[in-house]
Amino acid sequence: MFELYATWATLPILMARIGRRPASWRAMCWLAVSLVAILCALQDATTNKDREVYAFLIDAIKDDDTFSMEPGFYLIVKLLGVALSGPELNAAFFFVVAALSMAIKLRLFKRYGGSIFGCLAAFFSYFFLLHEVTQVRTGLAIAFLYLSWFAFAEGRKRDFWLYGIAAMMFHYSCVLFVIAPFLFFPDGRRKFTVTVAIAALLAAASALQGSAVLGGLELLAGAVGVDRLGVYFQLLQEGVLADITPLRLVPHTLLLIAAACTQRRWRRDRLTFFLVQIYVYGLLLFIILSPIPALAYRVSDLFLFAGVFLLGRMRSYSPRNVYYPLVVAYTAVFVVYTIQFSGLFVLPSAN
Repeated sequence: MFELYATWATLPILMARIGRRPASWRAMCWLAVSLVAILCALQDATTNKDREVYAFLIDAIKDDDTFSMEPGFYLIVKLLGVALSGPELNAAFFFVVAALSMAIKLRLFKRYGGSIFGCLAAFFSYFFLLHEVTQVRTGLAIAFLYLSWFAFAEGRKRDFWLYGIAAMMFHYSCVLFVIAPFLFFPDGRRKFTVTVAIAALLAAASALQGSAVLGGLELLAGAVGVDRLGVYFQLLQEGVLADITPLRLVPHTLLLIAAACTQRRWRRDRLTFFLVQIYVYGLLLFIILSPIPALAYRVSDLFLFAGVFLLGRMRSYSPRNVYYPLVVAYTAVFVVYTIQFSGLFVLPSAN
């Protein structure tokens, strides 16, 4: 785990400096993608439960042509499995998918993120460790998801659908890309206010009557016949991710407060407003789905990833003596949460 945090500590600073010299940016991106992908590939399968599950799924797909998974995940494993097997196949899969994910995300950070330092500091403090190191197909799916959502914000309808479908190819939860025309309003502040008010009422109901919301979600899952939702109910019954850790909400709250305090400065910035909408929906969905914590984490992270871009963009609207403490606070809390509470890493025993 040391090498991962060494990367987190150095890459944002290096890339922020080099990003000011366009001629060096491309070379640094290739170096960063290669380094990060190698680190992801070399993590042992026993690092956490998700890596163990991936090792099982990869072997199952290689050996069983009838094994059902997302098409993109299945295709990459089958192609790599022609020449590799066992731990080598597992490492190659993580290398390829992490490299693709990082390459897309660095492109997005450069184009939409404002401060590269802010984006990478936020990214490496949590989402990198959650996705590229652990839930790697989700990481690649989110990369395509944000390509889709940014295409929607810019009015590129064909790209919106193509990238959205590509996201679903790696994780079915990214079917949520289709909500963009109904919930994201780049120029509609009044519509956004009404939508948030409705979502806030649902969040309040979930917080006050969690058991009723849980029952409603079970009925909904049965009615629409989505088998995968049953996995989250099973995890809840087994006590896996059965509790919400309040610390996880602290960095998101800090960032939203910063965005609210600078609202007059960015109110004509359509892209920042677009990211704020995604971010607010992420927090509200986390509360609404909190009776099923595993589902709350899964769904809300798709939206809360917008915070990586938002933290970068806040650099243009915040004084230096406010912005850099915000970056430090946001990332520090996430690092503490990741190490102590997230379960992403198996910590050594104190004995």
